[in-house]
Amino acid sequence: VAALTTASLTVSAAAQDNRGAYDVAVRCFVANVRAEGLERRAGRPEAAERYRLAGRDSFDAMAVLGVALGKTREQMEADVRASQNTDLPRMVSDNAYFRTVVSTCRAYGLMPSG
Repeated sequence: VAALTTASLTVSAAAQDNRGAYDVAVRCFVANVRAEGLERRAGRPEAAERYRLAGRDSFDAMAVLGVALGKTREQMEADVRASQNTDLPRMVSDNAYFRTVVSTCRAYGLMPSG
């Protein structure tokens, strides 16, 4: 019984870790799209391309983690839309929040530095 309980806790902890990483990947996808747009408007196409590629990597990570969590494509798309509706406006209006998201994304390897 103790082994089952320990195994259940391990699986539960892994699912929580996956959920946290999934949420970060969704937010990083949105942050990379924002950074790409900022770089394009600033006339820096090479930097914009780096963020575009990082956005794709974030999306791919989100998809892998989403599948591991049992999410459907529709659920993952809804999660991206929700982040675009909540996180993106905050990233635009609150630069400190955007910098925090950028730092987190870089720590996860989902956003280029500088």
